[in-house]
Amino acid sequence: MWLHNYEEKSGFDAGVWFNQKLVGMIGLHYIDWKNKETSIGYFLAESNEGNGVITLSIQTLLDFLFKELKLNRVIIQCAETNIKSRAIPERIGFVKEGISREAQWLYDHYENIATYSMLSSDWNK
Repeated sequence: MWLHNYEEKSGFDAGVWFNQKLVGMIGLHYIDWKNKETSIGYFLAESNEGNGVITLSIQTLLDFLFKELKLNRVIIQCAETNIKSRAIPERIGFVKEGISREAQWLYDHYENIATYSMLSSDWNK
């Protein structure tokens, strides 16, 4: 699936490395070429939190998405209760668009989802 997405230019998944160790993943869920939009997903091993690894990874990815791929909009969605994950788009300067109520089933309950966006015009200021 990952190779297919990459070959079709519809997304990718990549490892995040820190001190020569695989510590997480980052990827694009899908690239909507018509609307020049995508969404970023990520996770990081708890033992590596607080080092700025994901923040730097997303910033680097945003440069590529906006400057090389010429996308217009990038979305990040996080569980409303996941404060650490939500801090990342907030720190980078994404705009909070809102909360979708009970938008994701997680284990044994529904979670509210916070949606953040960054536009090319926001990033290139």
